[in-house]
Amino acid sequence: MKLTDLNHEEKLALVGFLKIIIQADKEFSEEEAAELNKVAKEMGVPEFKDAVNEAKKLFVKVGDIKEWSKKIDRQPARELIFDILYEVALPGDIVPEEAKVLGWLAKRWEIPTYKNTKKLDPNDKSLV
Repeated sequence: MKLTDLNHEEKLALVGFLKIIIQADKEFSEEEAAELNKVAKEMGVPEFKDAVNEAKKLFVKVGDIKEWSKKIDRQPARELIFDILYEVALPGDIVPEEAKVLGWLAKRWEIPTYKNTKKLDPNDKSLV
């Protein structure tokens, strides 16, 4: 599956979780910017900007994106979104706040990759 195969709800979930991952370490690195630009180009810059603007309105609190994540039911889409989030979090190092988000999401979406990543705690009940 490719980014362009995601439906509208899945793209909004991606953008909403990207915001959380990027803000988790309180800095926006060049590596994160490069990954974000890659996502924007693959999705299409105008569509990415529209998704960002819509996500800002939809996901005011962390609970909003947590609830939205229930709508994402296609497993290939879940895995793609998770992989993108992981790639954005990876530069530098995965900080505890990013690990919480990724661990929670891996458990919610039944992503098998987290089992190979010791830094992610799927039993952590907090999401940031």
